[in-house]
Amino acid sequence: MDKYEFNIKAEQMRKMAEQGDYKTAMQIADTIDWRRVRNANLLSSVAEIYEYNKEYEEAKDILILAFERAPVGKRFLFKLSEISVEAGDIQEAQEFYKEFCEMSPDDSRQFLLRYKILKAKGASNEQLIAPLEEYTSVDVDEKWLYELAKLYSDVGYEDECVKTCDKIMLLFGLGQYVDKAMELKQRYRELSKQQLDLIENRSLYEDKLKKASEQFEELNEKPSEINITNIRNHENVSDRQEEIENTSLAEDSNADDEDTEVTEKFDSEESDNNDSGNSKSDENKVKDKLNNYHMIIESKSKEDGFKIAVDEIKYFHDKYGYDFKVAKTNSEKLNEKGFEAFKSKIEGKDLIIEDAGSLTYKVVDEIADYIDELADPSSIILVDVVDRFDRMAEDRPLFIKKFDLVSDIEDDLVEDVQINQVEIPAKKDEKETIVTVDKSKVAVKAKNVAPSMPKPQEEEDALPSDFYKEMDIDDFATYAQNYAKSIDCVLPGKTVLALYERIEIMQEDGIALNKASAEDLIEEAADKAEKSGFGKKLAGVFHPKYDKDDRLILREDCFVS
Repeated sequence: MDKYEFNIKAEQMRKMAEQGDYKTAMQIADTIDWRRVRNANLLSSVAEIYEYNKEYEEAKDILILAFERAPVGKRFLFKLSEISVEAGDIQEAQEFYKEFCEMSPDDSRQFLLRYKILKAKGASNEQLIAPLEEYTSVDVDEKWLYELAKLYSDVGYEDECVKTCDKIMLLFGLGQYVDKAMELKQRYRELSKQQLDLIENRSLYEDKLKKASEQFEELNEKPSEINITNIRNHENVSDRQEEIENTSLAEDSNADDEDTEVTEKFDSEESDNNDSGNSKSDENKVKDKLNNYHMIIESKSKEDGFKIAVDEIKYFHDKYGYDFKVAKTNSEKLNEKGFEAFKSKIEGKDLIIEDAGSLTYKVVDEIADYIDELADPSSIILVDVVDRFDRMAEDRPLFIKKFDLVSDIEDDLVEDVQINQVEIPAKKDEKETIVTVDKSKVAVKAKNVAPSMPKPQEEEDALPSDFYKEMDIDDFATYAQNYAKSIDCVLPGKTVLALYERIEIMQEDGIALNKASAEDLIEEAADKAEKSGFGKKLAGVFHPKYDKDDRLILREDCFVS
């Protein structure tokens, strides 16, 4: 199939999907060899078509291709885990979930994935509440807030159910989940005067909402002259970079070409900077949330990093309908003149900073302040080769948290060991050591599980009467997590899965599941976390030791290694 035929089929497939004819769209998709397609966002759209038709294995295969083409990580991994749940493959869902958490440990959607996985595994309603509470505390979503309210109702948490229903009605006003929340609340309480008024005057509120929506659409109409096809179809990185750089504004009266290279919105013609800035300001008057997409991009080479930056910016410009310019500079220029000198030249533009791992901390702090003060959806993209951001991750972990981390580097997590060069010492607390020798390779797996020691008599007298009482797995896990919070520790979503794995090992080894052993387990994990290297890096993702609230992060390897 030549490129012309491919473009025709891809456009036909897109139109069928837009019209809701997903069956025909899939029939067209079946005629295309997607292994030869490099556009990750197109592949993602194809995966949605297969998912809609419940062809989950095909959808996953396409998403894996998308991940390989542009390993931006989390959005593809999230979808892979979600589709695996839909397909009933819980083990695979958990694997993708772990990868998602590794790549983006602070993304709140990890709790949503954990909820879906636990639900698919048949977990109790009490166990399902915690991940949904975590998710909705960060992302206010009416669907999942209502799901949480239903869980509260099912387990008899009447007050929490009513409060959540009130929150849905207050935040969203109208809609199917508001109606459902009203019905649910009325099982336990009467509606307030304001809520009754909402029912009685629904048509009036709906008219106001419709007018507001129309005004919003008028302010957010896309410019008519947009052509981004040329760059999207280039497959050679150097050709793509040359084309972008050739669109630089040669006569920018306010810009010094030695300082920063400003590119247009790829192939589109725009008005001057002031008009663009004013237009964006008008848009933001009606936007409740800015859709910034700050990124740190770590790649094998400078060219690859620039390619990923371009692909990502174009993806978000397409997604949100943005049409503003992009500026490019490097750390050498910023370190010499300071970030403040560039602020007037990048207003209303995205900024790509190459060799960003070499930025001085003075410039890093200035960029952090700039991000915090942004009043428009423009973003900062830091680009460098592998390992160049390690220093920054260790010394400025809160700065790193402002960015999505994107990497096309695959770390070697397992390495071959020459058996004749290695001695494997025995450990006193090593319960079991399994050694497998295959030619010159050796793999060693050890379970280090020590039984909890009895407490001294004077301490035992002051303990609760149920301190050594047997608990089931769910109660034990809940108590362990609560104890972790009490000593200023936090367990990310994937760590909770590791906690459950460790509990199962404890059961196999005959260790009593009680409050005493739960506290011992958490304290052991905290010791491991304290001893771990600061800014640990895995698969291109930086792992600070503490979160933004200065709580010690207990990661998966603190429980199961």
